[in-house]
Amino acid sequence: RWPSPFPSSGVKHLNDLFSALCKVCVALTKAIGLALNADEDSLLRLCTESSEVSLMRCFHYLGSSEGSLGSSPHTDWGFLTLILPDPDSKGLEVFLDEKWHDVRCSQDYLVANCGDFLTILTRGRLSSPLHRVTLSEEERISFVLFFYPNFDTNLEDVGFSSADDLQSLSLFADQTLAGTGEKREMYKAKFGDIMLSKWAQVRRRT
Repeated sequence: RWPSPFPSSGVKHLNDLFSALCKVCVALTKAIGLALNADEDSLLRLCTESSEVSLMRCFHYLGSSEGSLGSSPHTDWGFLTLILPDPDSKGLEVFLDEKWHDVRCSQDYLVANCGDFLTILTRGRLSSPLHRVTLSEEERISFVLFFYPNFDTNLEDVGFSSADDLQSLSLFADQTLAGTGEKREMYKAKFGDIMLSKWAQVRRRT
């Protein structure tokens, strides 16, 4: 539901951006299938309804003291994530080789992350990166597309079980404010139901 009042031109621009980013994800999904020595549609068959269930968000990071967190360390839950930050801005960081690294994005570039679900599908060959967002004195905006597989996709059906060594993923964590961080067995649930549960966990009421 769009907020009211909201200009119709803005609705069109955002819908067009959402559609364009979904097309980028479809192209990436085909390329990943080929890179894994499979058919280009081998992964795409799980994403035939992605344009109906995926989510695009606009994150407005307010200026703050250097080093404050705008988003705590986490992995993304879904299939792919596309990030369009303000050009030449800093704040997005990825954890690699036991330290945090800046991810800079120039004009007309975007950042693509593997999600937890893609890590599960590829048995860890493609890794969902641990990342965070730090704040600076400058305000900035990032558009982020969370590209999801079909709502009814069952993790168990794609070969995942609780015995796997991928339980470090945020997908299985209790991320409520009062949560203990305990990992939960959600591998038998539909992916869409897991997403509804996850967004409910991280919803913050002011």
